[in-house]
Amino acid sequence: LAGLGRDEEAVADYGKAAQMGLDEAFLHDNLSMAYLRLGRAEEAEAAARRALARDPVHWSANVSLLEALMARGKVE
Repeated sequence: LAGLGRDEEAVADYGKAAQMGLDEAFLHDNLSMAYLRLGRAEEAEAAARRALARDPVHWSANVSLLEALMARGKVE
């Protein structure tokens, strides 16, 4: 869904997956990317940090965190 421009639906689906107990880095990273595309940088940052708490070397989550921080003006 996220890759199809249906980010609001993707966010809802990722939330459902988390409620069902799926707590993997990739889920939080994908959620972060969807939030970024929606302009919700603060939520994107939090999701990226959750991804990195589960897998500190997850390269995509590191990129997502950087993008979220840049969007929030925390990195130049």
